[in-house]
Amino acid sequence: MEIDCAKTLSVWTDTFKVSEFDSLKENMEADVCIVGAGISGITCAYLLAAAGKKVIVLDDGIIGGGETGNTTAHITSVIDDRFSRMEKIHGKEGAQIASQSQRAAVYEIEKIIKKENILCDFKKVDGYLFFGADDTLFIDEHEAAMRVGMEVEISNSPLKSFRDHNTLKFSGQAQFHVLKYISALADAIVRMNGKIFTGTFVNSIDDNKENVIIKTRSGFCVNTHDAVIATNSPVSDYLAIHKAVRIQDLCHRI
Repeated sequence: MEIDCAKTLSVWTDTFKVSEFDSLKENMEADVCIVGAGISGITCAYLLAAAGKKVIVLDDGIIGGGETGNTTAHITSVIDDRFSRMEKIHGKEGAQIASQSQRAAVYEIEKIIKKENILCDFKKVDGYLFFGADDTLFIDEHEAAMRVGMEVEISNSPLKSFRDHNTLKFSGQAQFHVLKYISALADAIVRMNGKIFTGTFVNSIDDNKENVIIKTRSGFCVNTHDAVIATNSPVSDYLAIHKAVRIQDLCHRI
């Protein structure tokens, strides 16, 4: 299976072949065009198609061929930046909104799996967050997580090699085979008259405020009322800021 990024195959890409689609070969129109066929783009397209929208998805590789196919495939409501940090930056209410949105996303995935009867090895599991043995920040994180409504408790580590680490246990987490999941969603999108085109490189996004023209390297375009850019790195005209930050990071590394 060909993938767009990564030097090695993840367990997902090595154990499952996703649904295949043709490249865009004509100009088309849509209510919404989504650039990027990872879990974000495919989920967005599925929900829009289910709402009756005419949807087109474009990707330069295969579905799930980028970041999605190389993820850990944990379905978690635990924010990487930590709830205690969210509270400091956005206040208690902001942290609660972030927590609620994360938990809603976990629930939405489970609901879709049941609705579409997707066989993707979905399983509810406990999640564990480890802190260093001398790291007292786990106390702040435990208290902040409780304030935003998370199911969390101080726990012993389930791993022998981390037994001396401070550990928080989060209930209500899950895991699945992400490529089985998005492949089933892609099939559902097509069933609901949505269209997916892979091997289609988008090189121009022109928003004239009345509609959006998405042009591809092959010369064909999609005329759409709205567009969703669901790529790992931005591909729109707003890329300049992203590039500047990345170049600055690179200079610091050098």
